[in-house]
Amino acid sequence: METVAFYSYKGGVGRTLLVANTAQFLAVSGRRVVALDLDLEAPGLHQKLAGQEVLDGAKRGEIRGAVDHLLHGFESRSRSPSLRKIAVRVDLPADTKGSLWLIPAGSAPSNAYWLALERLNDYLRTRRTKGGLLEAVLQLQARIAQEFKPEFLLVDSRTGITELGGLATSILADRVVCLSSTAPESIEGTRVVAAALRSAPRLSSQQPLRIDFLITRVPSEAIHSSAVSALIEQLGDSTAVLPHDSSIANAERGLSASETAHTRANDQRDAGNELFSATLSWIAKSFPVHKEDAERARRRMEAVHRTWRDLTSTSEHFRGGSRSRAAWPMHQLRERVRFSKARESRQADIVVYDRAAGVSSAKPLMIIEYVDHEDRDSVAHWWLEAARAQVVAILSENSDRRLYSGKREWDRRAHRSERWDLPLPHDFEILPDPTDTSVEALIESVRRGHAEYLDRLVTEWVRCSASGLHGGAPWKPRLARKILDALARVEDLELARRVLWAASADPWHRGMWLGDGDDWLE
Repeated sequence: METVAFYSYKGGVGRTLLVANTAQFLAVSGRRVVALDLDLEAPGLHQKLAGQEVLDGAKRGEIRGAVDHLLHGFESRSRSPSLRKIAVRVDLPADTKGSLWLIPAGSAPSNAYWLALERLNDYLRTRRTKGGLLEAVLQLQARIAQEFKPEFLLVDSRTGITELGGLATSILADRVVCLSSTAPESIEGTRVVAAALRSAPRLSSQQPLRIDFLITRVPSEAIHSSAVSALIEQLGDSTAVLPHDSSIANAERGLSASETAHTRANDQRDAGNELFSATLSWIAKSFPVHKEDAERARRRMEAVHRTWRDLTSTSEHFRGGSRSRAAWPMHQLRERVRFSKARESRQADIVVYDRAAGVSSAKPLMIIEYVDHEDRDSVAHWWLEAARAQVVAILSENSDRRLYSGKREWDRRAHRSERWDLPLPHDFEILPDPTDTSVEALIESVRRGHAEYLDRLVTEWVRCSASGLHGGAPWKPRLARKILDALARVEDLELARRVLWAASADPWHRGMWLGDGDDWLE
């Protein structure tokens, strides 16, 4: 078992999220993993890995974790109960050969957790018996190795300089990943701690401690700058850089007046995808994972990540600009939700609910699952029967996405819709079938005053009105005339104005790409 501790001198560098992503990546790649939260003063690993049932139980003070296990060692003479009684098995995709167990800190943020932590701190301050904290954490590590037999134990360590953080990094760990921002105080603190770790005493059975550095939250344009290169040289060869996701800390910095809303939206979306991809690349390079297994894990996690961002993005992009849209609110989304049907069960990667997901009366509107080798139509049929959702979206490699409607007739194999983009809240409110974006359905919606679909209709009108130079556009003059006639019959003055605006020939607002090798049609 290799124990890897994740440490940061200061907070806000993405340490806990990196632990969670590393744990999931390794498990999906076929490895046996245990994730241990030893950031007892500010625990959060369960927020990243556990399901809603565990989170609800933590709020009620019903979850046990590392604090409770350590307390039992100080307060009782009996052997501590099995760690499996406090560990949480993290749901993984059906075809995953690996496993992931989470040992949370405890029932944070409930009052019961803080009372238990205070009792533990009291023992550590005043009653240094039974070997104290060192023996307690070594016994915890040994029990984890004995009961779970993991290949990797990933420890989310405490920020700053503390006794527990020092033990987690200098004694428990075979390797320490030190995260730091580019801030001078963070870099200097990280250097000092790393020097102390290298000189700290080790157990006779342990190899020399390996230390890796990760500089995080670096703007993409600065990654190859001389300043960052100097930091890498200062920290050493085992230093990697992760780009900054501007959507994470947007409120922490002032935006220059020259930035437009379109630029910021594009930057946030692109930076978020770049950060996630770079994180997965670092994990694959830093841990021994079979190349094919790592690539499958990467494809799955990136597809789900992109989908989550698509669902929550509040802007829609086109050539020359962007427009705001009503995205799915975060409280209506849940990751990793398991459904059962008869004796079978499947885990949805993302579930979109009709109201706040924590409400008992919430019903699934859309089920999203990444499928690797299974038949996608059959998987969709299973979901349509088990979840009774209006829409099922099946993701697969190469950004392929299939939508299935719960409102259409289907047999043993569900039949996919022509729509490929994920429905938004207004689609469920306006369209009888959220997956039906046919010309007829959109025309009817516009006739009823819903201008949200004007851009889709105008785009289809342009596509059907011209023959692409290389076959990129489906020349359908009759369908183009049908769209044009329908838009021309709009009587509401405000809607008519929006029709004219949507059909404007201004190339800045209305450029459309027709296909590979084709020109822009204005």
